[in-house]
Amino acid sequence: MPIVVSLVLLKLWALFAPLQASPPVSSSTPPPSAFFHPPSPPPQQPFQIHLQGPFSISPDGVYHVSGGISISYLGTTISADRMDGSFKNGFLFSGNARIERNGISATADTIFFYPPDGSFRLGNPHGMLTPSLFNGNIYSPIFLKGQELEGNQSGYLFGQSLSATTCTLPTPHYQLQIGSAELIPYQKLTLRKVSIFFFGVKLLTLPELVIPLNQRLPKRPRTNYLPEFGQNIDEGYFARFPYAFAEGRDAAGLIRLDVTQKRGIGYRFEQEYLAGKQTTQTTPTNEAYSADNGVLVSAYGYGSIGNRLPRLGTGLGPTNGGLFSLQGYLSQGFNTNFSASFKHQQNIGSNNRIAIDSELQRNSYTFGTGTVSYDTQTTRFDFNHTDPLHGTDGDLTLNLATSFSPGFFSRQLTGSLKQDFLFGSSGSTHNSLSFDLELSDLLSGGSGLSSKSERLDENFSYQHDSREYALSLVANGSTPIGVQTGGTFGVLQKLPELKMDVNTYRFRGGWLQKLPATLELGVGQYSEPGSEVNTDRVLLGLNTQPITLLTGRTELTTALGFEQRFYGDGAAQYRLHDDMHLRQHIAGRSGFDIDYVYDQPEGATPFYFDQLRRSHYLSFDGGYLDDPHFQFTARVGYDLTHSPGTLPWQSLSTRLMWRPTPSVRFDATQVYDPNRGRFFALVNQLSLRGKNDFGLDILANIDPQQPGIRRKITQLNTQFSIPIGRAWRINGLYLYNGLTGSFTAQNLQIIHDWDCLEMSLTYTNNVGGFRPERAFYLSIRITAFPFFRAFGYGPAGQALGTGIGSLY
Repeated sequence: MPIVVSLVLLKLWALFAPLQASPPVSSSTPPPSAFFHPPSPPPQQPFQIHLQGPFSISPDGVYHVSGGISISYLGTTISADRMDGSFKNGFLFSGNARIERNGISATADTIFFYPPDGSFRLGNPHGMLTPSLFNGNIYSPIFLKGQELEGNQSGYLFGQSLSATTCTLPTPHYQLQIGSAELIPYQKLTLRKVSIFFFGVKLLTLPELVIPLNQRLPKRPRTNYLPEFGQNIDEGYFARFPYAFAEGRDAAGLIRLDVTQKRGIGYRFEQEYLAGKQTTQTTPTNEAYSADNGVLVSAYGYGSIGNRLPRLGTGLGPTNGGLFSLQGYLSQGFNTNFSASFKHQQNIGSNNRIAIDSELQRNSYTFGTGTVSYDTQTTRFDFNHTDPLHGTDGDLTLNLATSFSPGFFSRQLTGSLKQDFLFGSSGSTHNSLSFDLELSDLLSGGSGLSSKSERLDENFSYQHDSREYALSLVANGSTPIGVQTGGTFGVLQKLPELKMDVNTYRFRGGWLQKLPATLELGVGQYSEPGSEVNTDRVLLGLNTQPITLLTGRTELTTALGFEQRFYGDGAAQYRLHDDMHLRQHIAGRSGFDIDYVYDQPEGATPFYFDQLRRSHYLSFDGGYLDDPHFQFTARVGYDLTHSPGTLPWQSLSTRLMWRPTPSVRFDATQVYDPNRGRFFALVNQLSLRGKNDFGLDILANIDPQQPGIRRKITQLNTQFSIPIGRAWRINGLYLYNGLTGSFTAQNLQIIHDWDCLEMSLTYTNNVGGFRPERAFYLSIRITAFPFFRAFGYGPAGQALGTGIGSLY
């Protein structure tokens, strides 16, 4: 038998070599994309054949095998009880037929295999697709069964009349009934005529669902198939039903139906298009659910329709392209609780970029026993020209913002023109010239009063940098234009200022090079806002770089300096300063630092901005840090000026860390006032960790000087994640203010897990604006898909926390 098998192997190898890589013609041949540039098998590709029963070869080259066969070739292993076929027309496996390749494992009634390119077709398949096929976009295996499944060596798959789930139970909690599915590895998974079943009940049917698999950077997942239910102050109880869809490769749309208790039927529409290559962006609200811009986005955010069509549902737009959006309620028309926006930004060539952003908001909020209504409209235009080759960079910005509310209105027009030039660069020598003009026109009023302000600000700057010195010339002004009413805010005007810094340690030689010092020379005319002072100033300064006096276990450095200022009105002042630093190492990471600071100004100045503060103090900072289970640090300072009415001692702050086990950590910080002999801040933190991702953090901020026990605990925060059994978990984040006796944030989430599904009920009540943001959300998700959950975020999308850090 071994000799016969060896002869068969030689015969099979001789037949493999000359064959062309073309698929057989059949009625079930996959679409052309299935065989688009199929990889050719490398020469001398090894294969293995295992026979467990008799076989025969007919005169026309047809093989018949019974009793069991297994073939491994091109990374694919096929086994069955019987095999019939030829290399010209392919092989048909039947009887316990099974196929395995990277990421795919399936059984079928029949398996057709075409050896030259590794293509195959399964009849009545039952299989599993591993997460490796989906480039990290799915966490659990997908179990498939259906009428037919086809594929080839590249990993391409095409199936018809399929059902899919990630549930491992005999009766799955959810199931997708799919008319057809096409998988292009590491690019996308396209599902057509998708019916979604939960607990045996058909919820809806989607005409098409595209899941991108070519996103190399982690992005928010595509969750636009998930409806959302909840309650908030403005809408009452609500249900949102979103649907996002691609329009070719360069456009996408979003339609969302909002059913609300207080405002009736609502809607949101977004149309997005691309106009160039896309770059990575991050959202300013950390992908949270609330943004304070009138856009009611999802509680967990939508993913991207593709790697080139990001952020549908967030109100943002692509980095190169545009976005048009509408949001409102049918019963309120376009006059109340309505928002519309248009955004377009695009690179023009390699050096220019334009951006246009226009937004209209008409909002009405419940506040107290009444409502607050206001309208805002903002239009902004930006143009940027950057040419690094020729050293130019320019910006033009125009912005118009109007706001109307009962009893108040405002209109603000601003514009700026900025231009930068780089020239004469050679080695360490660089020259830069820049100027900008800024125009502002503000009109506001209410209740019969109004104010108007118009100003033009001019700025000019020239900078020369070389190895030995730096030279700068700066001039700026602020000119009122038009009619002015009320007070205005001015800026310090330099008319102009010329400064030069000489660094001796950069000299190429000489005795000055050995003195690490900086010589500062400056002359200029200044006009200070809020006063009538307009005069000259001359500045002379000599400051040393830190000079090392001791090294080793004991380190000592010092930095000395002298500055002299003369003013046009006859005033003068000088300044002497010395900064000395001593560090003593004890054991490994332990030790202490002593800093001595002496800063003594004398004389007078006519300017507020040029007033110098006298300083003369010692500070001590030390700690024991060599034990991973116990650490202690302390810091205190003493003022040597002994000024009348001042308190000489700085606060003594100590911190202790105790970690008896890897699961328990206690931190305590105390702040003590040596001048009055009392504590005024005690901060204690307790962190516990356990099995199954158990976590509990508690922070207490205590002020012993506050009256009453409740007010002494000025802050009490906690966050926790507690597993209950195998299927339940409770997450929480609570922030309590003892001074007001109320919670500033309450976030509670209850999660139940069903093998492949997860249900969560989230309650949030956060105070951060002029009114509390209170809502709850109910969601059911498939655990196999990545998911972003907006839990523990404030009204402006800011991440809330206990001040301890991340729970995990």
